[in-house]
Amino acid sequence: MPGHISPKELKRDRFVETVEHGAEYAYSHARSLWLTIGVAALVFAAVFGWRFWSAQQSQKASVAFDAAMKSFEARIRAPGEPEEPGEVTYVFDKLKYQESRKKFDEVAAKYSLTQLGTLARYYSALCSIHLDETDKAGNELRALASGSNAEVASLAKLSLGEMAVQAGKPDDATKFLTDLIDHPTALVPKARAQMALAALYQKSKPAEAAKIYEQVKKDFPDTPLAEEADRRLSELGPVS
Repeated sequence: MPGHISPKELKRDRFVETVEHGAEYAYSHARSLWLTIGVAALVFAAVFGWRFWSAQQSQKASVAFDAAMKSFEARIRAPGEPEEPGEVTYVFDKLKYQESRKKFDEVAAKYSLTQLGTLARYYSALCSIHLDETDKAGNELRALASGSNAEVASLAKLSLGEMAVQAGKPDDATKFLTDLIDHPTALVPKARAQMALAALYQKSKPAEAAKIYEQVKKDFPDTPLAEEADRRLSELGPVS
């Protein structure tokens, strides 16, 4: 009969339909799978590329930073005094710290995303202190002290404390050093901040200074720190 579909033909049509649906599902699933794999490959390539680039930048930053440190730590020689082979020396302090700051600034600008790039900013500020440019140094140190790099921030706070002492602002110095005692880092451990605060107290609050030195001796027995604290206690003498 026209329009009549036999059971055999119906069964065949259902089979074809099932195959077609299966093919569509397989294609859709495969496309999703390949898209997922493609995205994962792109992410992997991006992460690997970033790590490779970061490692390269860190290596280059290390070389440039070491060159800047050679200038910063160079000795001052007398005019006419010979240099050792490969040695970096200067005749004047001013020239030494001007050149050192220039090198540190170059490291900080070129490798700003590296740890050494941030540390270079700190050493540039130290050069400014040596050059008596305290306003410039203070601005940079305050920026670093409030930055996200906790280690360099602690160094900046320690230097700000020392600058406050030199400026005759003991209360500001106390604030910086107390903060470092409460929040020590690997570069500025608690004992280092304690010793700096005790040194600040030696004349104005000798009893407080003695208390801190005794605490350092108790916390770090049989260490150079304990010996230094003991020596300073001897210098203080009896305190009430």
